Amino acid sequence: LMLIDVSGRGKPRMLPDGRVDHHDLQTVINIRKGTPLVRRTPPAPGKEGISVFGSVLKPPPVHDWVFKIGKGTEVAKDNPNLVVAAIEGALALSPDGTVEVHTEKSIPSDIDYSTGNLSFSGDLKINGTVRAGFKIAADGNVLIRGGVEDAEVSCSGNLEILGGARGAAHGFLTCKGTLKVRHIENFSASAQNDIIIMEDAIHSTLTAGKNISVKSLLGGRVSAGDTLTAETIGGSAEIHTTVDIGRIFKLRQKTIALSAERATLENELRSTNDAIYELVQGGMDGAGVLDAGALARLNAIKQNKQKTRERLSTIALELGEVEKDLKQQANPVVKARTVFRGTVVVLGETERTIDEKMTNVVITADDAGIVVR
Repeated sequence: LMLIDVSGRGKPRMLPDGRVDHHDLQTVINIRKGTPLVRRTPPAPGKEGISVFGSVLKPPPVHDWVFKIGKGTEVAKDNPNLVVAAIEGALALSPDGTVEVHTEKSIPSDIDYSTGNLSFSGDLKINGTVRAGFKIAADGNVLIRGGVEDAEVSCSGNLEILGGARGAAHGFLTCKGTLKVRHIENFSASAQNDIIIMEDAIHSTLTAGKNISVKSLLGGRVSAGDTLTAETIGGSAEIHTTVDIGRIFKLRQKTIALSAERATLENELRSTNDAIYELVQGGMDGAGVLDAGALARLNAIKQNKQKTRERLSTIALELGEVEKDLKQQANPVVKARTVFRGTVVVLGETERTIDEKMTNVVITADDAGIVVR
């Protein structure tokens, strides 16, 4: 008995208001490790019968069905009649009907109305183009052999787009690893590690936790945590191009804001303790019992006190992460063979506009502000 409902696969998802979403065809059925997939019902022996002549008819021997253990599945440890997923991945049926779970999914076509949006818990390969308006999400790496139009692509690993990304400012690319793309135009892109652009970045917003490498940067806004390397930044027509080197500045500002919030909450906590003391001391009767009103106020104060303590714990964790990030963070550097007039360099609330074409440029920041040499 198949325990996973596949009847909706390939069909548009019905929305609560009765409409259907043709972008969501439920093409991929994601399976978590340990999910029951197939249940086997052991055969029961037949019963003796009587022929029309009154003779006893022996039942034929029953044939048992043995599980076919497909890729990515296993027999449950506590139930020999149950097959479960041994890994996380996508449900698949082999030609002989065996249930399998795959950690890698390959789509031979474009991502469009024939496939719908895709959400996958493993590595994803797209052999075509992701068309405008569609979404892809994967817990692993994503390789797109075609291009990306005005679409949304996100993954927890590395993202590589062989054909480039070009849209009308509605597309978004994000990954927790490294983003590698041939060229990018009118897009937003974010990567926790590096962004590598083989050719041009035009009128796009790029944010990388570490490095950005691009041949030509024209228009848009770019921020790299460590180093931005480009052959050219800006253009001869003085197209507005912004380079933000203020990640350390932002981290320091976040530290200041969190520290200020912590001090405020600690003062509130002390005031709460005083309020509890005054309420208990002034609201008790001779038997040491609080009346209903005072008890309700006391419970409300205690709830607020607990929320304050929880927020203080969260702030401590956030400060630890920011301080760790600051220790690992070097001063950002921009290196370019040519920087054109009109390029704007941003450090926090400070800006500096390059007012003449410069070659072999290095832009850094120190305590005094932006340094261009």
